[in-house]
Order: sequence, then structure tokens, then C-alpha cells
Amino acid sequence: MFVFDVDLPFLFAVAAGHGFVDFGRPTEELFPYLFVFLPLGSLISTVTFFFASLLHFSSDITLLGSLVLHTLFLVLDYFHRPWAVAAGIFYLSLFHVPLLMHSFVKRRMWGELLVLFISVVAAAAFKDVLLNENVFIFSEWKQRIVSAHVFVHERAHGCLSDCPRSKKKM
Repeated sequence: MFVFDVDLPFLFAVAAGHGFVDFGRPTEELFPYLFVFLPLGSLISTVTFFFASLLHFSSDITLLGSLVLHTLFLVLDYFHRPWAVAAGIFYLSLFHVPLLMHSFVKRRMWGELLVLFISVVAAAAFKDVLLNENVFIFSEWKQRIVSAHVFVHERAHGCLSDCPRSKKKM
């Protein structure tokens, strides 16, 4: 479990809300969310989250880029956790989510774009539910939710699919 202050609640809501785009997928693709209910300990949940995060960002910036970015997060966290939190929020809300939107527009995936837009707006509107006085408790089950999102998303759109997004042309 990680507990951290969120100084950028709106951007945090954008980052957190983007995962709900999965619920625009067919029901049979959502089985990874059953992972949330498994009685796993902190270590397994956190390690799974870390590797899922590496995989997820590799769709945006290659595996090497994702390794470098995660190393930066870890170094920042070692010296000053708020810097790591801010860097993660900035990456997700200002790079990852817009890139996802661009991908949906480019592939004319209007339903997914609409679900993404609604989920981000809803998360921003209800950010106080996500945060308790601008504090986020990233518990084991929340880490498993993120891991499930990554598996569903990457299977549908990224590294675990035949989707061209993961095979960018230079």
C-alpha cells in the first residue's frame, strides 16, 4: 500500500479516470477484473502492478522508454515522493491519456473515445470520492484494479494485440 498527497487533484482525476474506458469493451473481455477479488498480499499486488505499468507505458514509449521512465519514478520517489507522484500524474494526464485519445480518433473508435471522455469528466467531477482531503490511498486492491485495466487494455489495443499502435512506423 502506498499513501501520498495529491497536489494536482484535477490531473490526478484525469489519470485515474482513464481506466474506465475498459467498460466500453465487450463483457467477455473484462474477466481480468476478477483478479481484484483474489486474496493476494501486498507484495504480489505491488509487483504485478509494477510490471503491468511497465507493459502499459511501453505501448506509448517502447519498453526501453518505459524502463527509463519507471527508473526515474523510483529515483524521484527515493529522494522526494511528491516529485514522483507529480511526475506520474503529469505523464498519465498530459501524455498517456491524450495519446490514447489520439489513437481512438485515428482508428475511428468513437465509442471508446466517448467512454474515455465520459470517464475522465466523471472522475474530475467526483475527484473528492477518489481522494480523501487530497490524500490517495493506493491499496493492494486498487493496484489490482490498475493491473486488470492494463491487461484488458493491452489485450484490446496494445502490446498484447495485433493492434498497430504497438507497432509504430518510423
